[in-house]
Amino acid sequence: MTQALTLARIRELHASFQSSAFPRWSGWLTAYQGALEQVAALDDAQLRTPQAQAQLWSLRDITSAGASENLSVDGVLEDAEFIQQVVHLRSHTWSPEPSRRAKELQSHFEAMRARVRRQVSGRTPEARLIRLMGALCPGDLHCGLSWDAHMNIRRLLVGRRRLKRIEANVHARARLREALGQEADLEEHARRGMFCWWLHEHATIIGQGGTPGAEPEAPGAGGGPAADPESVALILWSMDRQHRWPQPFKGGVATLRMPLRECLDGRSFDDLRGAVRDELGEAFAGPRYLQRMLRELRRLGLLDERDGRFVTTDAGEQLLESEPPDPLIEALIIRVLGFAHLLQFLHERPRRGEELSALLARFVPGEGGTKLWHRLALWAAHTGLLERASGGLRQLTPLGREWAARLPADLPAPAEPQTVDDSDDEGIEVVETTTHPDFAVIWEV
Repeated sequence: MTQALTLARIRELHASFQSSAFPRWSGWLTAYQGALEQVAALDDAQLRTPQAQAQLWSLRDITSAGASENLSVDGVLEDAEFIQQVVHLRSHTWSPEPSRRAKELQSHFEAMRARVRRQVSGRTPEARLIRLMGALCPGDLHCGLSWDAHMNIRRLLVGRRRLKRIEANVHARARLREALGQEADLEEHARRGMFCWWLHEHATIIGQGGTPGAEPEAPGAGGGPAADPESVALILWSMDRQHRWPQPFKGGVATLRMPLRECLDGRSFDDLRGAVRDELGEAFAGPRYLQRMLRELRRLGLLDERDGRFVTTDAGEQLLESEPPDPLIEALIIRVLGFAHLLQFLHERPRRGEELSALLARFVPGEGGTKLWHRLALWAAHTGLLERASGGLRQLTPLGREWAARLPADLPAPAEPQTVDDSDDEGIEVVETTTHPDFAVIWEV
């Protein structure tokens, strides 16, 4: 657990923020405050109109939502159930106790997100939904919409894990209220939202005990990040570092999330075995099987081992809340041999399994290409990147094309197939089928 800033330290940093940021950020404050005032001026009847709903999804003056700005929300602009959830968000009296209010608002956010997912196609505009919620509950949320901002602000102001996005927002704003007093008006709500962003921007120097000085420049448009991480080209590990024999697991992503959730505060192997046995059953808690799964999670950068205890990394924690499972997808592309090449090959056009096996045979000798193809196909299917097309072809899903577009233009290729250490394969059977085999067929524990 990270130690949160003391109240005295928060006040010290807030004074530095006031003196250093606002000479350059005054325009952002005016825009942020104006957006909050426009939303506050809408009565319930106005709030229900499609025009007001569209306005709520387009509050760039508060902060940029990155790639989320380009996602369609047409399906909910006139959806009666979602609109009622929006009105309820502002009209309901939430608990005055911060911990309880945090859980209530998190639960309401999850209900709103579920409705959006049912009504819109493609990726859910989650960052914009968080921003919408912040405009209607300006005393409980801040403008750090990215995962990195969430993590940094939570570390500095709350200092503990096991808090979801909205919960952490509510606790962070309550901590500021404890240090700085009650907000007097919407301008102060805007200032405190911006202060949270400022803490994120300077998290490294603050974490080292320093106090940031003058701002070199204002943040990106509307106060958001200057570069959207969802549009930045991926940088792959060198091929000699990449994991050469990825292993799927029964239950796919849901199975991987279970030990990550249990290890948020650190777990010994024996303690984790007990928890896995209780939730997933004896087959998953066998020492060889669990060791194999933990090793895979470590190779993917989702889990660390420290002093004999397994601890979920920041990327692993993000996977617990991410749908689609972006941190896992990014790790597979960057760290796993042949995965990026597979996406790039399929991005050109749908392919037959034989073509994909031949592609991967360039990386592993003998029958390894077919074996590796089946492994990567399972990972790609269960992360939502790959699907079947007509005529027995395989093709990328829209999500798969989204990730393939972030690949480097030129991917390295080995001069000759590399020897693969398949010592981890004991007890694994990859079955040739015309459809994706069930995990129960692939794995025997």
